[in-house]
Amino acid sequence: MASIRIASGATSGSGWETHGNGVKLDVNTSDGNFTNTPVYTISVGGGGGNMWELSGGTSAVYDPTPTGFRVYLLWRTGGPLTAQEANDYGWYVNWIGIEE
Repeated sequence: MASIRIASGATSGSGWETHGNGVKLDVNTSDGNFTNTPVYTISVGGGGGNMWELSGGTSAVYDPTPTGFRVYLLWRTGGPLTAQEANDYGWYVNWIGIEE
């Protein structure tokens, strides 16, 4: 029977970078000690900024590896979202990784 490794974590609420009309964040999951790329499930949390109006990566993972992945966020309205806004709102990414 194959062993399963499960690990979870959350980002600090900072570190967002402007990307086009939105923002991106590279999430470090190296504390999970994954050998292979796990299946990641994520959510975005934080202290403000009408998060229900976000589109993009509120549950999407890009470029997953055993040590991390990237998240992209946009306003659903198409208006600009800056890294300063995301960092000021303290938006963070919760993640769970499951490796079989």
